[in-house]
Amino acid sequence: MATDARLSVGLASHPKTKKLIRRVGGDGAWRLVCLFLWCAANRPDGNLEGLSDEDIELAVDWAGDEGAFVAALHDVGFLDGDECSRSVHGWQEHNPWVAGSEARSEKARWAALCKQYGRKDAARRMPEYAERIGVASSEDAAERQEHAGSMQTAVPEAASSMPAAVPESATSVPLAESSTAPSPSPSPSPSPKDQTPLSADADRGAPADVQESPAAPKPDPVQEVFAYWQEVMNSPRSVLDDKRRKVIRGALKAGHSADDLRRAIRGCSKTPHNMGQNDRREKYNGIELILRSADQIDRFIANDPGADTPGAVDRVSVVATLQGRYPGASVTQLDGGRFRVGNRFFDACGNPEPVL
Repeated sequence: MATDARLSVGLASHPKTKKLIRRVGGDGAWRLVCLFLWCAANRPDGNLEGLSDEDIELAVDWAGDEGAFVAALHDVGFLDGDECSRSVHGWQEHNPWVAGSEARSEKARWAALCKQYGRKDAARRMPEYAERIGVASSEDAAERQEHAGSMQTAVPEAASSMPAAVPESATSVPLAESSTAPSPSPSPSPSPKDQTPLSADADRGAPADVQESPAAPKPDPVQEVFAYWQEVMNSPRSVLDDKRRKVIRGALKAGHSADDLRRAIRGCSKTPHNMGQNDRREKYNGIELILRSADQIDRFIANDPGADTPGAVDRVSVVATLQGRYPGASVTQLDGGRFRVGNRFFDACGNPEPVL
């Protein structure tokens, strides 16, 4: 639990604070400080979801009219969202150390478990964290190994009478960093020089320094949507933390496609009020606000001028696709919307250009 919180030296003279004092009196400013401290201790991510307005006022010992304090906080801009889904405005930016306390605690617990029990048992004890950092539990590894064995090609008839020798060590392969467990091979193994290409149509034009990975994982739609929001809202330093990941994943699970969410982001960027043209001169364009509810998403989609434009190309998606196909390679955008990966060139849609 955090033991302190950051307060800006300009808080006392900030227009929001002055407006708050006008609405509920000087005690309101002190209760605002109490709210910041309470959040640091109890809601380090600044998310007050699940708390009614009365709960918030009781947490800071507000003695004025019921509902007046929270209403004033929302009115002047210290709180975002509606009742039971409110959050402290700008908390992640103003209190990054407190906001990251849970992540640091989780990381420390993971390190302690790995040191005491090893990565396998640590992954089993913290499955959600292990999945988040790309380390599967030992049960998942065994399942993948079994699945890989069932997908192997049949042994030729001439060798069908020969039992496949699986080394005992194959059943206790340590969990690798990439979370993939090697599958046993049939014995005897064919010589590598006798192997034939998997496809006769393999691209012979690919340079040696850029090898396309046939087993490259599909781009993570959550990361794609967040990267698109970063680009549209010009917020490259924003971090895809657990809260934002949960919001994006929730919108996708609710039935919206990644393209729907990109359209909502574009729609928000075309909404003057959300982009700072309001009496407070503040932007309300956070990914959490855009994807807060299905109605909110639909409203922003309606503001997207390109919603009905057929054939529109999403540059961020193309870049993500190329990065997935060529892991570790640098993707460079060229004039005319073309892309370059190593010594290969692609059109604006990510299709490879013919090699001359």
